[in-house]
Amino acid sequence: MGQDDEVEDDGGLWGPGVARRIAESKGVIKKCTEVGGHRYCIYKYRYVSFIDFVRDPYAALARGTVVIDGERVVVPFTKFFNWWEIPGLDPSLLGPAKGSYVKLDGTMVAAWIDPYTGDLRANTRGLLWNMAPGHKRVLVDDDGRVLNPFVKGLLHYARENSLLEDLEEIAGRGVAVFELVVPGMPASGNVRNTKYAEMAEKKGVPYLLAVREDGVIRQPEMYEWPLKPEEVDPWEAASKDDMEGAVAWYESIPLPPPLDSLSLDPLLKFKSRAYLLRVGAITGWRSIVALAISGRLDDALGLIPDPKEREALAELVELAGEVEEIVERGREKIMMYTIKPGSPVGALLEGGIKAVLAKHAPKRPSEAVRWMRRFRSTLLKMVGEER
Repeated sequence: MGQDDEVEDDGGLWGPGVARRIAESKGVIKKCTEVGGHRYCIYKYRYVSFIDFVRDPYAALARGTVVIDGERVVVPFTKFFNWWEIPGLDPSLLGPAKGSYVKLDGTMVAAWIDPYTGDLRANTRGLLWNMAPGHKRVLVDDDGRVLNPFVKGLLHYARENSLLEDLEEIAGRGVAVFELVVPGMPASGNVRNTKYAEMAEKKGVPYLLAVREDGVIRQPEMYEWPLKPEEVDPWEAASKDDMEGAVAWYESIPLPPPLDSLSLDPLLKFKSRAYLLRVGAITGWRSIVALAISGRLDDALGLIPDPKEREALAELVELAGEVEEIVERGREKIMMYTIKPGSPVGALLEGGIKAVLAKHAPKRPSEAVRWMRRFRSTLLKMVGEER
């Protein structure tokens, strides 16, 4: 990093150099809100392929990262990879892991103290505390009321168990990263499920995963919190079908330039393919695509051995997002047409992008991508945005 990009010794909040670089990345999704005279923007990377992060490395810092007034940056985790994604990496040559924990199947919630107001804030990977699923951007009153159901779930648990002061103390050390787990209801396949969000708000259980203190990610046992993930051997976890896998911490992980200059968190994922097949109810291409569309693209990619089909699936998810945005901004124009029941457009309006992919698109991602490109062009014509 350049001089203005260095991590500041202020509880894990990074400087304006990093904020600028993240904002300039072509691989991030940005959503903003304003509360109390301050502008808060949250960034989430949209890349999937390892090579994309090599080409555009600052996207790797956007994993639920919050930038305040374009100057102060709150970083939960940076991007970390499945061990098999990094070319030529052999985890057995990295030496013993500093720690290895069960990978919980829930939703990340990061808690931190606002450097300007002193308030406790929290966010998920793509939404701030005052944003709710289903909204692209939400602007609320200056009281900054909480709409995000997963943030609500963390606060509800803390209040109900007299842990609010503990939560504020940990968040005050830097950025406290939790996994909010809904007992009996894995996040896999349920990310866009309204019932899952409702259960997370009322029944969510937050496990402390890590704390970013003084810019450095630190293991959970260093902090006082009653719930922490179980320690486990990563290879053993990856071989079981009753757990998602493991996340292992190392002293360092060799990454190619320019990623090696960003001091990314030295973590590796060890995913259980058997677990993903079972929880995702994977029976073929349709269910793999459905898993990817539901927000578990990296999991779905791990089930596909063919690199060309993996690239196609990543593009298919991006195209699906574009189609949803076209409908959101142009629904009234689309409704002016005579739409046949059961047609692709009719399925999209009635059941959303999942219905279109399930009923009309070819099963194999490489074929579905070509179909989806044509479908996107049709919708753009209907809303008067033909390219």
